Amino acid sequence: MDGPLSDEDRGMVEVMAAHPEYVDLWDRLDQLSVAEIERDGTNPIMHVMIHGTVENQIAIGDPPETAHTVEALVQHGLSRHEAVHRVGSVVVNKIWHVMQRSYPCANST
Repeated sequence: MDGPLSDEDRGMVEVMAAHPEYVDLWDRLDQLSVAEIERDGTNPIMHVMIHGTVENQIAIGDPPETAHTVEALVQHGLSRHEAVHRVGSVVVNKIWHVMQRSYPCANST
């Protein structure tokens, strides 16, 4: 990639760097099957995408509850990284329900 990274790409690089357990995968994803990518029941690509989604929600303040929840979890003793993962599990649950029920995603549901 030539030129400076976009804010979104820079954010994804930061999220990838925060997950050193997957560093051996990033340069060879195109050579691996889905089964070879999966680690301990986790798809690293989805993992960093959801982590990045939560980080993006915090960065733009939408929804504001994301940043408030991460901060509250940190105040209760979780690392920021683990707090982001906990909020990410809520995001995944929401996506799953939206896909299963075929209804639009809204903050109020």
